[in-house]
Amino acid sequence: MVKKQYELISHDMNGIKIFDHQNKTLVSITINPKGLQCHHCETSQCLHVDFMLSVPDMAKTVRQKIKAGWNLPDPDR
Repeated sequence: MVKKQYELISHDMNGIKIFDHQNKTLVSITINPKGLQCHHCETSQCLHVDFMLSVPDMAKTVRQKIKAGWNLPDPDR
C-alpha cells in the first residue's frame, strides 16, 4: 500500500493545513492579497503550495480571490 505524502487536515477561506508525512510536519499555508505563504518552507512556490492548489475547494477559493483582484497563482496553470 502506497501512503500519500500529503494529507489534508483542514481548510477555510484563509488557508489550509496539511500533514506532510515525509517530514512528519503539520504545514500551514495562508492566503492573503499579496499571495500564498507556506509557513514551513517560507515561500510561495513549493510542493506544499502545489498540493494546496490541487485541492478542489482551495482551487475554487483561489479563483474567487483572483477575480477579486488578489495576486495569486492560477490553480489551472
